[in-house]
Amino acid sequence: MVTWLPKDDALRSLLAGTAYTLLQLAGSWIAWGLAHGLDRLPSPAAIRLRRWHAWPLIGQGLGLALALAFPFALVLAGLFSADDVGIRPVDWPLILPWVLSVSAVSALWLALLWGSYWWRRRNLAQAAAWHQVHRRWSEVLFCALYHEGSSATFRAALIPLIGPYWGIWAAVLGKTLAAQANPWTQAKLRRPGQSEDVYLAWALDWIGAVLYLLSKSAWAALLGRVLGQASVWALTHFILRGPSYRSSLATSTNDQGQDDQGHEHGRGEDPQAL
Repeated sequence: MVTWLPKDDALRSLLAGTAYTLLQLAGSWIAWGLAHGLDRLPSPAAIRLRRWHAWPLIGQGLGLALALAFPFALVLAGLFSADDVGIRPVDWPLILPWVLSVSAVSALWLALLWGSYWWRRRNLAQAAAWHQVHRRWSEVLFCALYHEGSSATFRAALIPLIGPYWGIWAAVLGKTLAAQANPWTQAKLRRPGQSEDVYLAWALDWIGAVLYLLSKSAWAALLGRVLGQASVWALTHFILRGPSYRSSLATSTNDQGQDDQGHEHGRGEDPQAL
């Protein structure tokens, strides 16, 4: 008997996680192709269709539906373990102090990093661009649900294969690597004011992994992500209310306007652009 080969259950979980990744990337590339195909059509109807205000909501809704429905459906189908997804009941009185402590420290750490980043760059106009995308508290919850649902799928796919410890960290790496093949993510990484959104999501993935390791609960990971992103949102909102923002905006309006003209493509239609 060859003991180093994975069990059948592990292979099935891995294949299910691979299927999720392929579905996610296929949706992103299809949306990317459609958006740029419409850009090449000069007709007024194509222009109106391309600029339809509902595209971001539709794309994000489809991405969120896939991220949340996929792991739950595979638990019901017996391909994923509820323990690996993180939806089993846990002893909250026991783990809640740890979860809140780690979440609070992580949120403070992210807020300090975020504030020092914009302070060093002295470009509050780009901070305003990020804040405009995430201008409502509902956006914070929307992003957190999408990313934690996606993380749950990667965990459930890898933990049966390499164990409950390394599978948690491998899930974060796998999610990050999959994002490299997403054309919308790559476009955001090339744009100041949008690349920060990607890096923040990746940092929150690691915080969620730590909380899942401590609690074995996806809800704890979700709580940590919400607190972390909310702290960044609140700090950015506070910065933009100050007089230094107005002076920075006045000096960088022209540069920002030119940059926006060069980045007209692909603004918000990504099924995973949260």
